[in-house]
Amino acid sequence: MWRDTKGALADGTGVPVVILDTGVPNHVDLSPTGGKSFIPGYEEDQNGHGTHCGGIIAAIANNNMGVMGIAPDCADWYGAVLDKDGSGRIEHIVAGIRWAVDEVGAKVISMSLGIPDGHPIYEAFEEAVNYAYSQGVAVICAAGNEASGVGQPACYDSAIAVAAVDRYQDKAWFSNKGPELDFAAGGVDVYSTFLNNGYAKLSGTSMACPAIAGIAALIIADEKNDHGKWLTPDELVEKMRRIAYDVGEEGFDELYGHGIPVFRTGEGEPDEPGTGEPPPPPEQPTPKKNAFPCGLTWKVLKAFSDGADKAARDGADPDGAILAGLRSVGDFAGKASEARDDA
Repeated sequence: MWRDTKGALADGTGVPVVILDTGVPNHVDLSPTGGKSFIPGYEEDQNGHGTHCGGIIAAIANNNMGVMGIAPDCADWYGAVLDKDGSGRIEHIVAGIRWAVDEVGAKVISMSLGIPDGHPIYEAFEEAVNYAYSQGVAVICAAGNEASGVGQPACYDSAIAVAAVDRYQDKAWFSNKGPELDFAAGGVDVYSTFLNNGYAKLSGTSMACPAIAGIAALIIADEKNDHGKWLTPDELVEKMRRIAYDVGEEGFDELYGHGIPVFRTGEGEPDEPGTGEPPPPPEQPTPKKNAFPCGLTWKVLKAFSDGADKAARDGADPDGAILAGLRSVGDFAGKASEARDDA
């Protein structure tokens, strides 16, 4: 696909992609088109999550540093709807969606955020996503990391829900599942831009979501350049479905949706849905020292992952691995509490 476009349009602009996350990145390997804050007194990303997601989509190509985004020539916009702790309010996210549609003219919105399954549907949130969809905007959302049902907004009918897989195309242990899923993408140890002009490996459906958003930007740009029209969200999903490599059960399933969208090495599209070529295991770059993010949420996730992975290697069954992960989180919390007491 890069032979045709890297997200740029024939008129020299890029497909407008809006990342609604923890703020506007300040990173040498990113060149944001623009941004806006919906949180008083906060705009530049101080968490790292939004910077990481932005790099997956739009990190600068061919600059002899860091990483390359999937659609580096897109027009990447950032809405600060989550604060430095990664928390946010529904009204801020709703305002961000409206801004993306009405002011930016987004064709893709990427939201690596959400509310876990089991909460009541937030009508204002769903209405905002429905509005974006009605205006021809593809709203791509992380399915969530609770190893449970798909959370909001990914579960909305008008959203494109994304699960995470590891480097072997197996479902990531934390990735949510359900009939609402549409696609899957890499979400384990994903290397991308981070705070202080650094880089980090992070895991989560948060990383899989911008990967699909980047693929969407390429497909949208290619269609606009070749045929002069913008794809509707449904047309985009159909095109991605036709290049998706089918993993898991044959056809659609609740772990991977329609599969992992992969561009063929040859010309054209597969003749039948689900016949895309399997993605090769990605190379694993060596992260810089201490690159793992320092936010409490990610430390807890890493503690769980380390404990569960060790138990699995030692022969524990899935339930045992989960219990070991929870014990690891408890140990981490205890040490953190002791550190606070000693401070």
